[in-house]
Amino acid sequence: DGEAVVDCEFSHWDSWGSCSATCGSGQHQRERRIARADSGGGRGCGGILTEVGRCDVAPCSTCKSMDCQWGEWEDWSACDKCGGQRKHYRHIGVQPSCGGRSCEAGGAEEISNCTRQCHGKMFCVWHDWSSWGECSASCGQGRRVRERHLWASD
Repeated sequence: DGEAVVDCEFSHWDSWGSCSATCGSGQHQRERRIARADSGGGRGCGGILTEVGRCDVAPCSTCKSMDCQWGEWEDWSACDKCGGQRKHYRHIGVQPSCGGRSCEAGGAEEISNCTRQCHGKMFCVWHDWSSWGECSASCGQGRRVRERHLWASD
């Protein structure tokens, strides 16, 4: 009365486990066990018990939404003609990215009226003297400077 020959058998694979990554690509694994061991001179099991595989989750967002931002306004230009207009500009400081909002249209240039009289009588007037500057020498003879400007007035 001999022992029955029984070959080794694996169980079915378990379901894949959760992915090691929360976004992009990662790894997951599944396992199987020996469901029946060999006996009586049967064939032993040969193969892997744990399998590791690649898993892909939603793409990682390396992009942070950034809205457009205008830079500072430049100084106003000179008046372009008698009773005319003046302009000033600004440029985009930060470009929109990753679905951020675009800059408001028309916000790059502004115009304004300017009062410049070209044909009226003008008078020149001296402005006040500035304060004396520092001496150019620490000992001996030196120079100190102050200035004043001539301004046009109506």
